[in-house]
Amino acid sequence: MSQRIALFLDANQLTAYGWSSGRLSAEGRFAADGHGLEAFAQYLVRQRHSLFYLLAEVFDEAFRLDDIPCVRGNDRCALLARKLDQIFHDTPLNLALSLGREGTGRRDEKMLFAGLTRPQQFEPWLASLREQEGRLAGIYSIPLLAGALAADLAANSGVGSGPMLLVTLTSGGLRQSFFNDGSLRFSRLTPLPSASMEQSAGACAREAESTYHYLVGQRQISRGTPLTTLVLAHPEEISVFRNHCRDSEDVRFGFIDLLREAEKSGLKSIPGNSQSEALFLHLMVKHRPHVQFAHDKERRFFQLWQIGSALKSGGALILLGCLLFSGMQSLEGYRLDGETRLVRFQSEGNRQRYATIMAAQPPLPASIDRLSTLISRYDDLEKRSASLEPMFRRISHALQGSPGIQINRIEWRIDAGPAVISDVYAQLPSDLGHDKRAHLTAIQAFKADLGKDVATETHILKMPFDTAPEKSLKGSHDIAASDDTTSFSLRLLEKP
Repeated sequence: MSQRIALFLDANQLTAYGWSSGRLSAEGRFAADGHGLEAFAQYLVRQRHSLFYLLAEVFDEAFRLDDIPCVRGNDRCALLARKLDQIFHDTPLNLALSLGREGTGRRDEKMLFAGLTRPQQFEPWLASLREQEGRLAGIYSIPLLAGALAADLAANSGVGSGPMLLVTLTSGGLRQSFFNDGSLRFSRLTPLPSASMEQSAGACAREAESTYHYLVGQRQISRGTPLTTLVLAHPEEISVFRNHCRDSEDVRFGFIDLLREAEKSGLKSIPGNSQSEALFLHLMVKHRPHVQFAHDKERRFFQLWQIGSALKSGGALILLGCLLFSGMQSLEGYRLDGETRLVRFQSEGNRQRYATIMAAQPPLPASIDRLSTLISRYDDLEKRSASLEPMFRRISHALQGSPGIQINRIEWRIDAGPAVISDVYAQLPSDLGHDKRAHLTAIQAFKADLGKDVATETHILKMPFDTAPEKSLKGSHDIAASDDTTSFSLRLLEKP
């Protein structure tokens, strides 16, 4: 992972700090002259693969509040570009920060336009970064970084989203940042010619009163409304500030423990005094706000690094996915291989048990293959053999219609086709006597019942009396009794 370098630029010099896991370590101080720029260029050569974050604490800055119409997309980008060019024509180091929309009317968007108005102060350092292909993430200022800190301080001090002035002390001077409704509205830096804490505390009180009157004149706060002013100071020096910064009708002071805020943010390099640049350098590198002053020209190599990192991360994810898929396939292969070996082992055991069982059986008159062939042929014959069940079922139904007829015997055979041929030998009921007409009627009715199925043909083989045409049918009184006068037979041909 690339090392992160925090650069702090004030009116006199540029200081480089290495940052790692919340700890800052000074790596070089470079004066704003030829020797300092040369030393900085050599430092960049040694840190060619690092990421640079520049925090500017300079006097030449400007802030302007304005409203723009409610537009979106490319139209909004073009409008903001025109506004920035009109307000900060002489500097490319500018930005536009949205403060939200009006609640009524046209719902115009409130904007804060900010710019670093003396780009000559930055150009030598930026030129060195471009020459050495330094990966500059952005140019930031303390007011831009103090937004989240100010909101947290306001909530803890009971100010809420009302007007609040945050006072911070750095090696660059005394910084006053004004917030209202949780958003930055104005900021200015006052030089401190002396490093005396007494003089710094006195300057804090005077500058807070001066800022109050400026904000009243700009109608950003109402006259007669006290301005809550929070001073960020080292706990051992809060008493000095308290002695000089006393409440008045215009200003109400509150004092914030710098060490406690540094600990809350995760800064492990504890400040030794009230100068708070270490806290803001840490917040800049750790959170990297999306709003900053540098344009794409200055951030080109950082953006290229981002693209390269994204490609590497994507390639790493793809490689990881391939490795995971390959591992899953390997595990599946091992599982299938184990199951295959188990099935082979079980099959071999079954084969051996079968061989043992067959060896214990008495010898067969034919081989197993021969028996299998015969059984298969027998099964085929069974499938092609006609069933006698339909024939018996028809005879049974016919007997239900002629209950007096008795079946003496049935002779059947299977002909080619296969067709079932059945000869039915039956006897008429004795109560019909010797009435040939009644006999004929009963036989014809029985034959008709048997032939109801279209697939069955019925033929009379023998009648109990002679039915030749030259013979006439006579009543029972004309015929002598005979044992064979009630027997008859029929043939059923059941087609497949």
